[in-house]
Amino acid sequence: MRSSPWVYLWIVLAILLLGWIAWDQKLLPTQRDRDTTPVPLAEGTSTTSSAVTSAGTSTNRTTINLRTNGQETHAATITLTPVAGRTGSGSATRTYVNGRFDHTVTASLPSPATGRFYEGWLTDGSRVLSTGRLERTDDDTYRLTYNSSEDLRGLTRVVITEETEIMGLDGITEDHVVEGTFKEEE
Repeated sequence: MRSSPWVYLWIVLAILLLGWIAWDQKLLPTQRDRDTTPVPLAEGTSTTSSAVTSAGTSTNRTTINLRTNGQETHAATITLTPVAGRTGSGSATRTYVNGRFDHTVTASLPSPATGRFYEGWLTDGSRVLSTGRLERTDDDTYRLTYNSSEDLRGLTRVVITEETEIMGLDGITEDHVVEGTFKEEE
């Protein structure tokens, strides 16, 4: 069965939009506090954004849901903010296209203490899933990519922790560093 070229066009547009959002947030950090309103893109497409919580912290979110020729595409980006007493920032994305879940994190974090490393997590409050170790990049940011054939959009909370190296990827969260929450599916 052949897919319509329009499906691929929408997927490429969604990926370009997510890339632009991540670039915009990294190069223009003062723009994160702006208030935005939802803007419909096209029929069958929705996007939502929110900017500042009642506590005054930035919680930018962008969500795109497309349904073309019966194929579902979901893409979302959020800002990760530091927990009390910690420093750092970042963004997380998730896409769900044709039964494939992709999740990425890019974070500006201080170097972890000796014998420690950063680990990513997805959770819904009851289920906690390790998405693996964040790797340091050439530009001194940390990055993680996680893929699954399971639809994990229900795990809306992203947590980055600082973990003890000797314990490895043991499935137990330690010190929370930055966090963010995707909007639950409608």
